Amino acid sequence: MGIDRLKTLTMATALAAVSYQHTTVNATGQEKEIKPIVFSCEDSNDPRRMADVCMVDLKGGKITNLTNTRDIAEVSPSLSPDGTEIAFFGMDMNADPQYKKWVLYRQKIDGGTPIEITSELSVAGPTKWVEKGPFENKILFLGEHKIYAIDPDGKNLQVTADFGNTQLRDLKVSPDGNTIIVKINGFYSFLDYKLMVNTKNGEFKTFLPVNTTVLSDVAFSPDSKKVAFIAKEIISEAIHSTSGYMPRFKPGSEPTLSIYDFDKGEIVGEPAVSGLISSIEWSPDGKDIAYYDSYNNIIYTYSMDDKKKNIVTYSNSWKSGVMWGSDGKIYYTNIDNKGNNLAFYRISPDGSNRELLSVNGTGK
Repeated sequence: MGIDRLKTLTMATALAAVSYQHTTVNATGQEKEIKPIVFSCEDSNDPRRMADVCMVDLKGGKITNLTNTRDIAEVSPSLSPDGTEIAFFGMDMNADPQYKKWVLYRQKIDGGTPIEITSELSVAGPTKWVEKGPFENKILFLGEHKIYAIDPDGKNLQVTADFGNTQLRDLKVSPDGNTIIVKINGFYSFLDYKLMVNTKNGEFKTFLPVNTTVLSDVAFSPDSKKVAFIAKEIISEAIHSTSGYMPRFKPGSEPTLSIYDFDKGEIVGEPAVSGLISSIEWSPDGKDIAYYDSYNNIIYTYSMDDKKKNIVTYSNSWKSGVMWGSDGKIYYTNIDNKGNNLAFYRISPDGSNRELLSVNGTGK
């Protein structure tokens, strides 16, 4: 199953683009609704080909290229609440530079022509097609230091939050649609990130101590009451690096898996984690957290019940991080050290039943 030569984008871009729905149970309490995962992908054997939007059917494991264009870069996809459409940003890379711009589109997952939603912005940020809450059935996205909301038909474009000149790096919306979190740059230009959460009066405030930086993606619990992330203590002393000024980490401090409880208004520090944690996902049942150590190429799960971590899979090759599907399986992309071969896998959280869905150059 799958498509040939599937290649995810850079780690951060690919993870930001992942969109899926958690497991739901029907009125009989028996059947679970399994919806697909959509993400940004590339053809590794065609350097001129731009990013496309791909989809994984979790029931059969089939991978489909939904957009399949060569000269259009399509990024930041988000699945509609009913699972029948995607929203994404696209840009014609062959257009004259003065006319080159990002366009927000919607498209049926079973094919069809993309429909333009808006082309008023010059920056494309993460998107989220919201299912519930005050922005029900609206598409939220980042652009030009602002959070925007728009109807799927392109009407009622509005700025929901303006952060001035502050750079926004990520957008997360809770499953119930009531809480929005964005990651912003802190005082330093590198490795100093804060989390801002919306309050009841619409303002955004941080819940992190001043001496804390966030080193990973963030993930909401399925019940929307908690958010997980990797954090580390810093001290007020800058270090100059090739990437800019970065904070000095507190001597002896370790990155920790941290969980903020919205009801209690406090951060619970879980165990220290090693390596460089780039992505993090909460399981659909809320019992486990999966995170990816990109330094050691290991995917872990952490049990919220017995407070133990488990190695799901590890290798000497690069992975794209973790995508936890509503089927309870973990999905990831594996690339060798030379970047030549790629394999797309799904695996059970305990590390068993690893299944190859697509391999570079052969398909399945």
